[in-house]
Amino acid sequence: TLDLDGGDWDTGKAPNDVAYSSFPSVAGTGKSGIWAIVGRSGRVAYSSTGSAAEADWEIDTATDAGFAGNRHIEAVAFSGSHIFVAGSRTRIVSASIPSDWAHGTNLNWDTTEKALDENDSNGNSQFGWSRIAAGGTGANTRIFTVANSNRDTNFPMFATGSNAVEGDPCCGDYSSGRGWQDIHGAPAGTFGDNTNATKRKMNDVHTDGNGNWMIAGTDGVAYRSTDNGATWSAMTLPNNDNGQAAGDCTFNCIYFADIDGTATWAIGGEDGYLATSTDIGANWTFRGNPWSEAGTGVNYHIFGLALNYVKRHPGVT
Repeated sequence: TLDLDGGDWDTGKAPNDVAYSSFPSVAGTGKSGIWAIVGRSGRVAYSSTGSAAEADWEIDTATDAGFAGNRHIEAVAFSGSHIFVAGSRTRIVSASIPSDWAHGTNLNWDTTEKALDENDSNGNSQFGWSRIAAGGTGANTRIFTVANSNRDTNFPMFATGSNAVEGDPCCGDYSSGRGWQDIHGAPAGTFGDNTNATKRKMNDVHTDGNGNWMIAGTDGVAYRSTDNGATWSAMTLPNNDNGQAAGDCTFNCIYFADIDGTATWAIGGEDGYLATSTDIGANWTFRGNPWSEAGTGVNYHIFGLALNYVKRHPGVT
């Protein structure tokens, strides 16, 4: 058990997300990368060992650069040498991790004009970011975040064309200085279109790192992009085997894994909804499971997914 509930982390500051980056991996230092845990009341912890010893973790509460007691951090992602955190009340904050980072040193969190706050014309204090993901390299790096909001003045997702590599200014080269921006090429009547606020409740975003992205949310809403976010199209998902329409389902999570060379996507949601696709979301297959077979309305919801497999070696069954 990793105990972060002592000292500055404090009881009740529940962790909400965890992420790992292989950067920096410095030969001879014993560092294998950086682990990060984020949680309620603006708490961040990071470690180059990931050990269960609290002494190996930098528990950073000096997050007044964007998070405080009422600014809960919901999600964390890495892009190269940069760490991005997102959460409630509109904040998206980042920091650059130096290759010689050592425990005992707080990161320099950044909230320049390249990160949203309440004063941004596209946001307000009721905006809650629920998930953030990064993918790609160099100029093709994209960082997307999704939000859950009822307000029809908000956009559900902002994107960057960040060239986030070590040595760049914190946050990278955000699309000629424009910073975070709303999605371009959004399908009519969906996110990016303020005529229907309910379609703005997006819960998850994921990428395969090769320019393919998916997002999903309430009311059976799910979209994909095969051109690194330049354009988006709606996906049609199958109904639950017990008769529940996909359009009546809330999708909570999306995941991607390359299984023996087959690009496999999975999507999960309420009442055990689970479907997979091997053609980047063009077609989906519903996957019955004990939760979905229990029937609708049983509150057996899927909130997280991971895909793994065991490779069969010669002579092994």
